[in-house]
Amino acid sequence: MPPVYLSRSICHSTVTLLLCFVAFSLSGLGEDVKRHEIVPSKVNILIGADAVRKGGIKQVDIGPGKVGWIESWRDAEDSLSWDVSAAESNEYEVSVIAQGRKSRTSVQVEVDREKLSAECGAQWDRLSLGKVRLPGGNHRVTVRSKSTPPMQSFFSVELVSGSAKKDLAETAEKLLANTDWLVADRYGVMFHWTSDTKPQTGPPKAYQKAVRDFDVERFAQMVADMGARHVVFTTSHAGFYFPGPNKTIDSILPGRTCDRDLVGDMADALGKMGIKLILYFHPGHDDVTWWTRTHFKENKAEYFRQWCAIIRDIGERYGKELAGFWFDDAIFTYYPFDPPWEEMTRAAKAGNADRLVIYNSWILPRANDFYEVFAGENYFSQEVIEGSGFLPVGGSGKFTGGPQRGLQGHITTFVEGDWGHFKLDTPIEAPQFSAEMMIAGIQDCMRRKNVPTFDVEIYQDGTVSPQTFQLFKAIKRAIWIGSPSSAATSNLANIVSPAPIRSWEKYHRGWTTKWDLIRPLLARRAKQISYLPHEKPAIPRESTLPRLPGSEQSCENLLRSCGDSHSSERVSYLTISSAWHVSTARGGSRATWKAASELPTTRWESPKVKPSARSSAHSMLQLPMAGPLLPESEATR
Repeated sequence: MPPVYLSRSICHSTVTLLLCFVAFSLSGLGEDVKRHEIVPSKVNILIGADAVRKGGIKQVDIGPGKVGWIESWRDAEDSLSWDVSAAESNEYEVSVIAQGRKSRTSVQVEVDREKLSAECGAQWDRLSLGKVRLPGGNHRVTVRSKSTPPMQSFFSVELVSGSAKKDLAETAEKLLANTDWLVADRYGVMFHWTSDTKPQTGPPKAYQKAVRDFDVERFAQMVADMGARHVVFTTSHAGFYFPGPNKTIDSILPGRTCDRDLVGDMADALGKMGIKLILYFHPGHDDVTWWTRTHFKENKAEYFRQWCAIIRDIGERYGKELAGFWFDDAIFTYYPFDPPWEEMTRAAKAGNADRLVIYNSWILPRANDFYEVFAGENYFSQEVIEGSGFLPVGGSGKFTGGPQRGLQGHITTFVEGDWGHFKLDTPIEAPQFSAEMMIAGIQDCMRRKNVPTFDVEIYQDGTVSPQTFQLFKAIKRAIWIGSPSSAATSNLANIVSPAPIRSWEKYHRGWTTKWDLIRPLLARRAKQISYLPHEKPAIPRESTLPRLPGSEQSCENLLRSCGDSHSSERVSYLTISSAWHVSTARGGSRATWKAASELPTTRWESPKVKPSARSSAHSMLQLPMAGPLLPESEATR
């Protein structure tokens, strides 16, 4: 064949192959486009992670088995879009779960050509945008943020018909139990006792042996001495193990249950002391072997069927002895995959219709209608105690508005340095809070019917640190035996500032991003240096402290910027390291400052090396209460 014909032949073949490749690619793209079916009888969820993304926005990776939000919004060119189909014409209420910024921001949802928008606050919220009518057929839903600056983060769009919303609310109402007993408890304790829990010294026991050796009578007496009226005890956290029998778990992965029924024995021992037992349940996504056997990735329906069977087995076995369930990762592991919430809650109440249910949504809005109690995983701060203004003094204890509207107020927070004791040959750290701080916070919670549950580190033998034990004995004397003066307990200046407590370094095995969150400063009991009975406010809520030389911020704002804010009716002495000093005496004030650049922070960048608040003079914050809550001899006993 002459060269010219050979060249044309090659060219023709190349073009043909390219056309075939393009056609194949386009057909493949068509098959890959996910079309979401909109069903009139349920809440239809469009997760940001499932959308077609344009611009520089990205999904936050929060670990295996979880779906993160969308962040890095820059301008109106950034967008998320979903293709949806409706079998029949219907009207739907449109809402989004999103977070704005401190300055004014907004979110826009466009359904075909109809545009709805709402302003975003600085905190996560479920925002209602209005209603749209979807005729039968295919539609495009698009989310943008056209404000300057744009919103901070986005999680989902929700579409629900008016009839479905009404039916779901009525069905949920019939399932919900009374929370009065939880309010009457005043406070409880939580223990992350897991397959990773370590003894104070020496090698840990295998989980089965540790379960067999756990002294429930001693444990129950310890909890009673601490004054707690309920215990949240972990199961399936770290490695997925259950401290008792469970036939469904055995059918999925043998060897993950125990011969001894520690849950039953513990419920009996606590019950004799008038203490209720709540079980914490984790999905198990950090345990690769277990997670693979659940078929979560391949078959969500089967996963939730297994989940309901496991929980139903537990509920039926323990009946009235089990007062509640605390379900972790509900917003990141369950919510994105259209879980059968009603069926899950019915399983959780098997054997005890009065059992309370908690689905943890962290700082995001409530996950669904089918539970009673907010998880409240956060700092023990004044803002959290007040429910961001939605748990008023003298109220019912239910959130009157905001992202947790209708849920019973509840706080889950840790007392020492971590949720559990997971370090070999290491003593448990000293508590972050003094007795005064804890008592003041609990007293204010009681006035609002908000219930704190304090996570306490525990050794593998079921004991806690002597320091923490003495702390709770002092709390018990104040809360249950004697009542501190109202003047003393009205002051919450020593409660640390509101900020998310979750530390991604601790939870996701070394993953470090800008979302590593600041630990609270270690606050210690301070001697009252200059307390006088009628002093005027030292740190008014309106932030009127003097500005630092060369600084645009007041002292109060600088305190907020480093993760600690304080507002109180009366503060007599404030010390922040050796460089900062404010005192008041009968309305007079004096102040000495060093450069603002010396103000330390407690942010860290590495999960392996963290600054110790106890070892740094700059991290000590001293703020006494308006008066002593306990005699010195009692507080230090």
